[in-house]
Amino acid sequence: MGREGWIQTDVWWRARYHLDATGPWPFPPGSVTHVFADNVIEHVPLDGARALLRHALQALEPGGRIRLTTPDVRRCAQVYLEGGEPAHAQLDAHRAAGARVEHSVDLLRGVFVEYGHRDGYAWDFDSLGAELDAAGFASIERRELEDSADPVLRGLESRVLPIDRATMLAIEARRP
Repeated sequence: MGREGWIQTDVWWRARYHLDATGPWPFPPGSVTHVFADNVIEHVPLDGARALLRHALQALEPGGRIRLTTPDVRRCAQVYLEGGEPAHAQLDAHRAAGARVEHSVDLLRGVFVEYGHRDGYAWDFDSLGAELDAAGFASIERRELEDSADPVLRGLESRVLPIDRATMLAIEARRP
């Protein structure tokens, strides 16, 4: 379901609006107010992620905002290391999604190998924040899922399962 005024793109060639996020974007420089990429950046290698951030910065108008959500390596590792009910719930969620789960390490393997992530890059706040900064973004901040100081960016991650909220990173930044 789309939001009014938004253009939803997808890398799938038959999508209504096809967009390879790592290739040139079809939007004129400074013509976009917001960019939201939900569980996208972890699917592309580091160089592709850097290209995505450069294209987003160029497309955004001054003051425009980007919001990215991705699995958070640090949070995933904490859940894995602490074990207990949160770890078991994560393993059950991976199992329910069709991933092979036999050992507790499958919590990490599920997040970083399954779901098409094996060809991408794994992120935490420090690494993604550093890449946003290097690309030229400002006001970089961690946000909780569905929370934002920008009303346009609130409530966007409603499709994320409740159990996955403990292991996700939401990060926002602004084009100066």
